[in-house]
Amino acid sequence: MVSGKEIKPIVVFQGATAFNLGQVAALETVLERGIVVPPWPHITGAIGAA
Repeated sequence: MVSGKEIKPIVVFQGATAFNLGQVAALETVLERGIVVPPWPHITGAIGAA
């Protein structure tokens, strides 16, 4: 998913999968940094597209 990509200092996890705390923890481990999860991650993409 992130192989060969440059990771910026702040990572935001959006989408309904961000409700899965295990998934968030796994990404934090792989990326070796904290991840920001917005209060309503399942609708942040829809808000950005509107």
